[in-house]
Parts: sequence; C-alpha cells; structure tokens
Amino acid sequence: MGFEKLNKAISQAEVASAKRLKREIEWQASDALKQKEYLDAENVLLGAKLALSGRIFAWGKNFLQSETYRRLRRINKDSDIELYAGGWGHKNVEGDCFGCWSRIRVGDDGAIEYLHGYKWHGASSTTFRNQQELAKGLNFAYLTKLAKHLHSKGVVDFIARDLKDLARDGL
Repeated sequence: MGFEKLNKAISQAEVASAKRLKREIEWQASDALKQKEYLDAENVLLGAKLALSGRIFAWGKNFLQSETYRRLRRINKDSDIELYAGGWGHKNVEGDCFGCWSRIRVGDDGAIEYLHGYKWHGASSTTFRNQQELAKGLNFAYLTKLAKHLHSKGVVDFIARDLKDLARDGL
C-alpha cells in the first residue's frame, strides 16, 4: 500500500499552513506598528484628554449629588447607572469594528466603569477612579463623544430609555 497521494496532500497542507502562519505574523507586526502609532498620537493629546476627563468626572459628581440621582437609586438599587453606549474606546480599531461594543456606568462612589466586548463573547471591565486614569485609559475620540453625550440631552434620553426597559421588565 502506497501513501503517495496522502503524502502529497500533507505536503500541500504544510505549504498552506506555512503561508497562513507567515500572513498572521505579518499582520501582527503591522497591527503592533499601528497600535504604537495610535498610542503615540494619544499621548500627544493627553492634555486635551485630561480636560475632557475632568469634564466627565465633574458631570458625574454633580449627577451623584442631585435629587434625581437619589430618586433613581431608590428604584434601581442593584446596578450602576448606565450613561453611554458606543464602540470601543480603549484601543485603536479600524473602521467601525462591527460587533465591538462598550458601556459607561457611574458608580455610587463616582468611579466610571468602562465595559467592553465583542458581539456575544462576554465583557471585560475597567474602573477609572480619577481623571488621570480615564485620560490614559480611553482614546480621545471616545472621550470627546462621551463628554458631548453627558453635556447634552442624550444622557437623559439614554437613562430614561433604560428605565422604560426596567419598568417593562418589572424592575
């Protein structure tokens, strides 16, 4: 019994596997370079990011001290209050990153929680306790959108929509 045909198929599979591995290594090197360039650009924007983060934490402090927040907590005791939903803000992604999602929550202690995930694969979470951590942890574009959202009617609509969902589901 000869294995010539099987050996030929194995050789073809080995060549294909080597090509795939080479492409993966090239992609990883290219991605690492893009991430480095992204981080360098983000570091240049650190002053502006600190200012945005300051605005975000100031909004949170004012919200936590409001009667509206106290009323909200009386009916929603079990979880932090979600304020924003968007794409990823913790790393550079090309295009729209279909399936990349994030949420911003504020805790009773004023900390900002950033949850992120990809499609249905679960979530990871980072808690930012001050504006320096927030400025270093999220990118300029994301912080800009978040600050704009918090200082507009958008956040009120977002929380109200969340409450309607809770009321529909019986709190």
